[in-house]
Amino acid sequence: MAAWAPRPALTQRTLPHLRRPVDVMTPDVIGVSPSAAAADIAAFTGLATLIVAATIALVVTDLKRIIAYSTMSQIGYMVVAVSIGAYAAGIFHLMTHAFFKALLFLAAGSVIIGMHHEQDIRHMGGLRKYLPITYWTSVIGTLALIGFPGFSGFFSKDALIEAVHASTTPGHTLAYWSVLLGVFVGLALARRQATPLDADAAHD
Repeated sequence: MAAWAPRPALTQRTLPHLRRPVDVMTPDVIGVSPSAAAADIAAFTGLATLIVAATIALVVTDLKRIIAYSTMSQIGYMVVAVSIGAYAAGIFHLMTHAFFKALLFLAAGSVIIGMHHEQDIRHMGGLRKYLPITYWTSVIGTLALIGFPGFSGFFSKDALIEAVHASTTPGHTLAYWSVLLGVFVGLALARRQATPLDADAAHD
């Protein structure tokens, strides 16, 4: 797979997300169900996506696949939010995520080009001194991804988690603890994504 060029990275990471507001802006699909079965199914699907995708991202070694599965995990957050009626929180995280994940894909593309199209993180490490701009753009994207205070991901994830916690829909307690678990898994993913640029992860 070729590395991400700026325009494809922005369009392929952002435009697919912009199709999802159509789903978010039609809450009748979920909210009108008399038995709330649709909401339960959506919540379960979101939680499964969040956890399974994040778990896969922790074991694959292809840099782009790590970020791609991380993206799917974040989409799980959005689905959970919409399923419990937090449409504003879902759309907010959708928009912030589209942009900071595009930044991470651009950084990954820079690393892959610098490594002559090598994508296996087991063959990377210590690239910070060779790719300083890539390093700092990756740091910015990663801080937003983990929800570090002051970055966009902090505000959108906080709003999403708070909305899930305040929900009174059935199963909201499980959803709340699951999204909290997702935050800590996200920290592990961020560390894994940083491996190519980390001086301490240099390989011989």
